[in-house]
Amino acid sequence: MASILVTTKVKNVTADDPAGGSGSLLMSLAHAIGEDRCTLYSQDISQKSSGMLRLNLILNNLVHSIQNIIQGNTLLAPITKWATS
Repeated sequence: MASILVTTKVKNVTADDPAGGSGSLLMSLAHAIGEDRCTLYSQDISQKSSGMLRLNLILNNLVHSIQNIIQGNTLLAPITKWATS
């Protein structure tokens, strides 16, 4: 999926996964884009998955995106502030 989405060199990219789980897609995108050229956002209903995603961010040199990982129900209470930031 990441190789289909990232076909050229880009910078200042934001990637939002409204049901990120442990972050496999987000990690693939970050590696394809470049960890220093992207910021990740995610919301997931599972506290355990959100915690695993934060750990994945630490292990994959994406610490700057930790504050953008929100635990919550995307369908009932989606985080809309990201669209305006």
